[in-house]
Amino acid sequence: MSEKTRQEVLELAHKHSLDIQADSLQFNESGLDFQVVLATDTEGERWILRFPRREDVLRSVAQEKRTLELIAPLLAVEVPVWIVSTNELIAYKALCGVPTATVDPEAKCYLWAIDENNVPEQFHQTLAEGIASLHHISVEKAHSAGLLIATAKEVRATMKQRMDVVRSEFGVDQQLWDRWQRWLENDVFWSHETVLTHGDLHAGHILINARTEVTGFIDWTEAAINDPAVDFVAHYRTFGEDALD
Repeated sequence: MSEKTRQEVLELAHKHSLDIQADSLQFNESGLDFQVVLATDTEGERWILRFPRREDVLRSVAQEKRTLELIAPLLAVEVPVWIVSTNELIAYKALCGVPTATVDPEAKCYLWAIDENNVPEQFHQTLAEGIASLHHISVEKAHSAGLLIATAKEVRATMKQRMDVVRSEFGVDQQLWDRWQRWLENDVFWSHETVLTHGDLHAGHILINARTEVTGFIDWTEAAINDPAVDFVAHYRTFGEDALD
């Protein structure tokens, strides 16, 4: 699947009964799986148009749709409500807020909508509320939506397998390897339960309002029953340990 031109975007939108203003298209090329276009229809409604970049991406579309239908009424933040969902196009009305950051594909860095060196407390607080509401969703409900359940024991075993592959394929310094093994074997560092996780909760997938409050989570392709720590990794790596308090 090739990247869509402006004309192809308009034609596909029209094919799916979306009457888009030709001069409103804004392309976001940072996504690996989907080409994303922001657009406005003739009635002034803002839309997000997602075009799959590859055939293999389509395998996850149905699961993402079921996940969104499950979580939409249960979260403290907004999530996309798909109006169009086909092999050619996913379209939903734009949510409130803007991404906390967008990726500049050429510079390979974030373009921030906040001061990343002085993040307001309300950002951390409302992000925590959104994550907590996600992690409290019943695992049984998530399983009924088609998500496979990985137990805490299985998550740990998978991490060991990943370590073994890295060591085999690339080699790992012995000191680092020993550190990894101590971490892997210490029960204190591991959750005893798994929860429904977003799986890719970096700044580009977190929407904020003008008050820097988190209003939505987007791009649920990686959602899974997993270790809850997964949803804190990007926040920790971006803002440091103090941001987790």
